[in-house]
Amino acid sequence: MTKKQHDGAPETDDLLEFMIDRQKKAGCAKGLNSLTYMAKDSELLWTGIELPSLALKWLFDSNVLPLGHIIGLAGPPQSQKSSLALEIARWLLSQNGAVSLLDCEGGKISDTLMGSILSDAQMARLTISACPTIDQAQAKLTALTGGLRDLKRDKGKHLLYGLIVDSLTGAPTESYSAKVNKEGHDVATFGDMAKSWTGYLRKISGDLLGQSALLVFVNHQKEQATTYGPPKKVTPGGVGQEYHASIYLWVKRLSLDAEAKKELKAEEEALKGGGIRRLQLETRKSSMGIEGRKVRVSFTWWYDENGKQTSLFNWAEADGVFLGEHQKDPGVSEVCAVKCFAGQYSCERLGLTKVSAEELGRAVAADKGLTEELQKVMHIKKHKLYDGSWESPV
Repeated sequence: MTKKQHDGAPETDDLLEFMIDRQKKAGCAKGLNSLTYMAKDSELLWTGIELPSLALKWLFDSNVLPLGHIIGLAGPPQSQKSSLALEIARWLLSQNGAVSLLDCEGGKISDTLMGSILSDAQMARLTISACPTIDQAQAKLTALTGGLRDLKRDKGKHLLYGLIVDSLTGAPTESYSAKVNKEGHDVATFGDMAKSWTGYLRKISGDLLGQSALLVFVNHQKEQATTYGPPKKVTPGGVGQEYHASIYLWVKRLSLDAEAKKELKAEEEALKGGGIRRLQLETRKSSMGIEGRKVRVSFTWWYDENGKQTSLFNWAEADGVFLGEHQKDPGVSEVCAVKCFAGQYSCERLGLTKVSAEELGRAVAADKGLTEELQKVMHIKKHKLYDGSWESPV
């Protein structure tokens, strides 16, 4: 094949490479980040850190928590959404990452809660910024994502970083505050706050793409007073914020029957001052898999002899309960036949008889071969693990 000189291009036989280069240069000429990449490389956009639970992997339909994306946590009050956001922070910090927490709720995140979930070494890589207005929170996010982008561009380095906003409507916009000061609190509405965040998330979703950072936001279900009838339950921003998140989880406390309440009370009494919350996580949206999936997990806290609080999400128990619930799924019973009766679990393959859900979950996690088999029969997608040297296509 004879080489030809193309307009403005060096001699080349690879016309596709030439056209891709043109697209990238077109973006750079306008001061924009180029987001042009080959479709075969798009798998790299789902690089992430490994999820700590089989139940979570099934929920996300992925073995990883993806970097370069937005994850939304929403639900009613007192459903441990902030605790779950800190749990995600713990996953990142355990991989030698760093986390910035933007507190938009006037100091709601206490050192007691953080210290109960994170170790002292992890706390040393966590920064907290009090953001009395949405404008300040967004300015800090822009500065942080810009710094990560410059680090990648100028030094060719990635920094594993978590950005957490708690919560989207915990602080007003500056324009809203000015309006209230002028017209009084009768103008109170979550509309302008939600609109501001919806527009900002639209912008930052592109800034995060291809970076080893993750944005997690918390949003609250609110009760809106009505003229007639009971208050209407709404989530400020609605599907607008859900739309810009790659994964949007609905977090709520489970309603328990009388027998379950009795069992829970007995467990809490054994903690001597601690407590347990039975939660349900549901994917309202997932770009990685199927929406509408649900898993159950317990959030527990207790105190040691020195009065220090410890909190955890019991993912081992969640895995045991999950396997008991999914025994009829294709392939699962053949790989790991689990029998459950009166809250006790048995598994012939693992040699377990009448154990707790937590013991079953720990045994499954310890058997790497079994875990791999279960992920395969459940068709859980296997993405690339972040190892500190990840090179994304953008």
